[in-house]
Amino acid sequence: MTVYTIVKRKEAEFHALQAQINPHFLYNTLDSINWLALKQKQYQISEMISSLGDFFRLSLNKGKDNISIQNELDHVMAYIQVQKIRYRDKFEVIVEVDEAIYPYYIPKLLLQPVVENALYHGIKVNSDKGTIMITGQFFDEGICFNITDDGKGMEKELVEKLNRSLNGENLIPLYGLKNVHNRLKLQFGPSYGVDISSEFNKYTTVSIKVPKLTDDIKEVSTDDKCFNCGR
Repeated sequence: MTVYTIVKRKEAEFHALQAQINPHFLYNTLDSINWLALKQKQYQISEMISSLGDFFRLSLNKGKDNISIQNELDHVMAYIQVQKIRYRDKFEVIVEVDEAIYPYYIPKLLLQPVVENALYHGIKVNSDKGTIMITGQFFDEGICFNITDDGKGMEKELVEKLNRSLNGENLIPLYGLKNVHNRLKLQFGPSYGVDISSEFNKYTTVSIKVPKLTDDIKEVSTDDKCFNCGR
């Protein structure tokens, strides 16, 4: 089975799942739970429910495949808010995204899996409080996001295996990152995708390179260019 077939199957499964979710039922149910939490003076639970509602609303994105960068960041922050309540003072988040890129569009559910990966594989495994930094800016061929955590990092050999696994070699099982990587390459060509860099005991950075999209653009030129975002 080719990578293309696998990704298309996953996309079909995702759209089928979306179709099963009635947004109005979901929001009304969360609203009822939130009302009950407030009545019982469970304010932290109410806050988590509100963030979860925002997360689902932005995930559905009215059925559209592309989402504005500003809304994708709102989606990520809703996820982070839920996790910060769960893990309390385990981590902090710094967002330094150029507001000039806010009006552009990216495929939805692009940043959240990478932030989740940073939390679970970078921050959670450390005993100390950690930091996740999210940056985004223009560069010559498009827009680049960097998601960096100051967890334990990785040895050079492991980083090389991860990047090779992203590009088709079955060396290390990857799910969220590979899904993001394959979606970008299938839709926009080899110039775009995910790249991992890390230094042991210091940091891990996942870079995501995307084209400059307006809402009605579905495909771009697929010239084969390096996608390491200037590093």
